[in-house]
Amino acid sequence: MKSMMIMYAVRMVMGFLTPELLLKLVGNLNEKVGAFILKSDNTVDDAIWAVLKTGGGTEIKVVVDTVLDFGERYVIGSVSKLDDAIMLPFFAAVRAAGNIPDND
Repeated sequence: MKSMMIMYAVRMVMGFLTPELLLKLVGNLNEKVGAFILKSDNTVDDAIWAVLKTGGGTEIKVVVDTVLDFGERYVIGSVSKLDDAIMLPFFAAVRAAGNIPDND
């Protein structure tokens, strides 16, 4: 009985969603997500959103640079110096391996 009700609900929703309405819903969702991400102070999600909007390519290096910059700022800002000795060389090795410039 429960599965029949679920199938009936799915059939109703599928009958209601026309291709035009679905495109409109996706467009509205895209606008809402973009507005939410751009309002935040986090530069990592801004860079990821920019790559998703453009479809990738060389912009992936911008995303990796942004993530590494975020990590570097976090490590440098911490009280511990042990993480500085371990993580900063790791970040430098990732940049060298991926040929990712530090665009601070």
